[in-house]
Amino acid sequence: MPTYLNKHSQDKANGFYPRSLSVGSIPVDIEVLRTRTGYFRPETLPAPYQRGYPEESQALWLGLLASSRSLTLPEA
Repeated sequence: MPTYLNKHSQDKANGFYPRSLSVGSIPVDIEVLRTRTGYFRPETLPAPYQRGYPEESQALWLGLLASSRSLTLPEA
């Protein structure tokens, strides 16, 4: 978002909103950055009102999810 805010100096960051989408059959809950005007939209999200990605994008996201590591430490 810093690039967007640098180009749109009249707009300001304004928190996050929750979003749920699907990568294949995996539900993913995310927080999306929000601006006061509401014009900012991350390019990595699917088109408005869609909860999933096209097949080629899903393959990329599934690969990224499969290679990710949990930041949660195991309980002792």
